[in-house]
Order: sequence, then C-alpha cells, then structure tokens
Amino acid sequence: MVTRLLPKSDHPPRLGQGLLIVVMAAVCVGDWSLEAEEPWQFEVVRHQNGHSFEGLIVEEKPDEIQFRHVIRRPGAKTIVLDLTFQRDEVQSIQRLPQKERTELAGRIAQLDRGGERERQRLRELVLDEIAWSEGQPARRYTGRLFELQSDLREDLVRLAVVRLEDIFQAFSDRFGSRRQPTRPPLILLFRSAKDYRERLAALGLNILNPACFDPRSNTVLAVCDFEQRVAEYEALKAKHETLLRELDTQEKRLRRHFFGQPPRGMMLQILQARRSVHLLNAENESLLERQRRPLLTLLAHEAFHAYVENHLYPAEEGGLPHWLNEGLAQVYESAIVEGGELRVGSVDPRRLQAAQDLLRKMQFPGLLDVLRAEPRRFQIAHRHESQATDQLFLACWALAHYLAFHHKALTPARIEAYLEARKRGSSEAEAFRALVDEPLGNFEPRFRQYVQALRPDGTVRMNE
Repeated sequence: MVTRLLPKSDHPPRLGQGLLIVVMAAVCVGDWSLEAEEPWQFEVVRHQNGHSFEGLIVEEKPDEIQFRHVIRRPGAKTIVLDLTFQRDEVQSIQRLPQKERTELAGRIAQLDRGGERERQRLRELVLDEIAWSEGQPARRYTGRLFELQSDLREDLVRLAVVRLEDIFQAFSDRFGSRRQPTRPPLILLFRSAKDYRERLAALGLNILNPACFDPRSNTVLAVCDFEQRVAEYEALKAKHETLLRELDTQEKRLRRHFFGQPPRGMMLQILQARRSVHLLNAENESLLERQRRPLLTLLAHEAFHAYVENHLYPAEEGGLPHWLNEGLAQVYESAIVEGGELRVGSVDPRRLQAAQDLLRKMQFPGLLDVLRAEPRRFQIAHRHESQATDQLFLACWALAHYLAFHHKALTPARIEAYLEARKRGSSEAEAFRALVDEPLGNFEPRFRQYVQALRPDGTVRMNE
C-alpha cells in the first residue's frame, strides 16, 4: 500500500518569532538589492490521462521516453525525478530549442538530485559527544563560522548543521566580511521547551519566541518539537522502499516467465505503480520539508542576525536600525541555497495577506513610527503584546522587501550614507532620505501602493 504522509500541523511561526533581542549591527559590504527569481523553461510531456510533466527529455526510444521531471516551487528546494513514459501513454510533447535545452541540462546538473550530496555530507559530518542538561548526552559541531550544540536526535542535529553551513557560507559569499570575530557564534538547539526556557532565564531573557539571537553572549537559541514527524516519515519511506523492491522482483519474474517479452499491459501496470511510489515519496519529502521549514526558517533568521553581528557591523559600533535588520532577516529567512546559489525572493503569502489586510483596514503602521521603533518593541515578553509586535514586523518585512526588490536602495553607498546621517544625529526622516533619495512623504504612498499591489509570485499589479 502506498501511503501519503498527512500533515499534523503546517502552521507558520507567528509573525515576529525568532526575534532580535537588543540592538543589532549590520551594514552590507555587498549590494543587498535583489532580483526576483527567473522562471526556468521546461520541456513538457502531456500524458493521455490529462496530466502534464515539466522537465527535460533525456532519451527517446521507439517505444519509450526517458524523462527528467523537475518540480520547482517558490520557497522550496527543486525536486528532480527520473520517469519513463511508454509512447502510447504520451498525448503530446513540447520541446525546447537546443540552446534552452543545454541551459536547462546544466542547471539540473548543478542540483543535488535526490539529496545524495547532502546525504553524503550528513554521513561525513564530525560531531563530538558532550553532556547536556542533567547529564543527558548531546552532540556538538565546531565549524569555522559557527558552533552548534544540541540534544536532538543525531539525524536532526546533522541536518541543522548542514543547512546552517550552507546559509552561513551563502551569507559570507554574498555579503563578505569586514571583521573577524574572536569566536564564532554558538547555536543551542533544544529538544525540551523547559530546558530552552531555563537557558533563556539564565541569560536574563523573558520572551515567548521559539528562537532568538542574544548578541551579548553571541548565542542563537531555538527549541524544536519536530522529532515525531521525522520518525513517521522514515517509517513511510521504508515501507515504500519495500514496495519498490517487490515491484522489481515482480518484473524479473514476469520477464523470466515470458522469456524476456512479458505482456505490455502487465509491464505498464508495474511502471505506473513504480511511478506512483516515486511521486508519493517526492510529495512526502516535500511535505516533510515544509513541516521542518519553520525550524529551519527560524535558524536562518537568527543566522542572519548572527552573521551581521559577527562579520559586518557589531552592535557596539552602531550598525543598522532594528527595522532594517529585522526586515532583512525576514527576507533572507526563506532563502534556499541550491546549486551553489542563494535563492531569495519568494513572497511569504501569509505575511503578504496580513500586510494587505492591515492596509485595507487602515491599520498598517506609519513608516515614521517604524523608523523610530525602540528596541523593546522587537521583543515579545507578554502575549498581549503580540498583535502590535506582529504589525511592526509585517511593516519591517514589507519595507525591506520593497527596498531590496523594487526600489533597489540597498546599495553600499546608500546604506553608508544612511548610517552616517544617523550617527550625525539627523532625524529618522532625514536619515531615511539619504537611503531612498527622496522625502519620506513622497516615498511612503508609493511603498504602500506597492505592498497592496504585490502578488504572491512577486509580480505587481500596479496599473490594475
């Protein structure tokens, strides 16, 4: 029986989770203006049953087509599946010109198809055994850009380390480094919410966030309750692997029984069953990735703050104001490192919907209030504060997205001019003018119009 992994909870972290605790410092060495992701061009196989498959034709034979099916969604890693279509299954084929075919083949070759390279990294990763709370065993990773300690099950620790290695290296490649820290940031990943809260209390932090970065101790803290879902996924995957082996055995028996020429209908049933298993495995993997995405998103969010603090401008030197630091962390928290590239630009549809609802209800924070927001407003210490804090974080995210993708204001020269204006004691409105090159009163209406017109796919309907 082929089984689909059913979601237990696919809710995103509450807006504002994984927050900056005190003043952070950051200024970009590289250009933080961004471009939306360019869609890939695919060949398309249309099946007789009405389904279409996008990807690349690998080989065409008289009786079958070898096809590389590519599943590429915003905010998710690209999935590549090798499929075989019998000629009589295919309704039509849409081919690419040779130049585009070659480009697509090169892009696919850069991907970690099926995650094998990541699995190899996971296997080869060196972890040390350490003692945890009350003497419980835990594991430690010591790297060039961060150290991680955790009492989670080993496979989750390895996954967190590999993903964090990717995101820290991507930040290093994109932003550079103007300083080297005396020691890398420490990341503490807790299985127990109780242990997490106790460590927060020991650091003097009274917050409700499931993750945070404390620049005073140079520590990222996060709690994970994801272990049960991983166990369920592994059980389903093992079941599907058994089924695939049974299908292989059945095919061999048929070929022996019919002297290498089994009836076409029987072989087609085996091919379709095998294809269904592969597709469901990919679907389950994609669902698992979405369900662990909140944890990985929180870690990426805090990794951004940690990288900024350690390698760009530390808090003690002034650095970015909270609104920009937090806004950019929200933009980059959904980044995906794939094929050596940092994929940034997917629009969080829930954030977008919430921001547009605030605009329609005339509850969207004024930009001057956002620019003047005090550090304490970026903390969630009591649940009744969450609504105002979420509105602030929505505004920070929307403003950073606009400046990065549309206004193209986040260049080194403009950010330096902005920071210098703030250091000179200019008002927030005057300093912001150095960043966007126009008065706040002229800028804000266009910004609000952009947010209201933004679509989840990153396009805007400005003239509708």
